Amino acid sequence: MKKIILTSILGLLFLPQFLFSQKNEGFDLDAGMFVSDLTQSLSFNLSGKYYYWFNPYLGYSLGAMFNYSSIDLMFESPVDKYSSYYIDDKKNINLSGIIGVKFFTPTYKGFGLMSDVNSLFEPISYNAISIDKRTFDTNSNLTEDKSKNKMVFTHFNPNFNIQVNLFYEVKKDLKKMRFALGGGITNYNAYNTLSG
Repeated sequence: MKKIILTSILGLLFLPQFLFSQKNEGFDLDAGMFVSDLTQSLSFNLSGKYYYWFNPYLGYSLGAMFNYSSIDLMFESPVDKYSSYYIDDKKNINLSGIIGVKFFTPTYKGFGLMSDVNSLFEPISYNAISIDKRTFDTNSNLTEDKSKNKMVFTHFNPNFNIQVNLFYEVKKDLKKMRFALGGGITNYNAYNTLSG
């Protein structure tokens, strides 16, 4: 089983961004969808990031991301060929801290490009996991079914995320708001508890 699962962030990244022309600070809200080979359904995330700008085109960020996902997976025991494990976790919620860098291009008729390069980590490195162990006899009949709940150390689940977005900037008085749509790649593993 892979320890790190490559996922991709699909579009639907709407990033309202509030910037003030006299300040070197900003705030982003991100909403996104992930797709993974471990689950048939989509995973969703919501994150907020606070930015400090070195200049109008470069800044660094600190923030947090909540990820909601579900898993329905069965895998064979690496030790006992007559046993398998089943995980059915419909409400898998993870919290990750974000440290990153943001790049902007100048705008042309209100449009521009921006890119985020982020490091993510779990500030709380323990997650609960529930596994059903199913044992079969030689005729493949289910003979025993046990459930086990435990806390697993996730090693802080360090990973990265890179996003590229097209944005449109709206100016009103001294305020700016940017709406963006784009996508990216990440090695974020929402199911890191399985390998913990």
